[in-house]
Amino acid sequence: MSKGDSGGGAAVGGGSATATGATGAGGAIGPSGRSADGKHDVHLPADKKRLTIDQADAALKQMGGRIDKGSAKSDLNTKQTTYSVKLPNGSTQRLTAKELAKIVYAGKR
Repeated sequence: MSKGDSGGGAAVGGGSATATGATGAGGAIGPSGRSADGKHDVHLPADKKRLTIDQADAALKQMGGRIDKGSAKSDLNTKQTTYSVKLPNGSTQRLTAKELAKIVYAGKR
């Protein structure tokens, strides 16, 4: 696991990056931190492999979900890390870092 420069957190897809989020044009973020349209405006790195767990969590919170960071489990055989994730639809699933990145990038505003 690696730390980002200013945001910290394990890299979801492999490397590290800074975690910076922004709220602005494109959709209203309510007092709960959740966007009305289920999208997010968190800055994400161009390379999905550099997405950090903190960036993914910030994006999911705006989308109406969250990541249980303490639930990270590494499988040495498959070389994948999985997380317990509450999805915006309310269901909880165990997702690989790659699946998590796919959801977060799909929800980009």
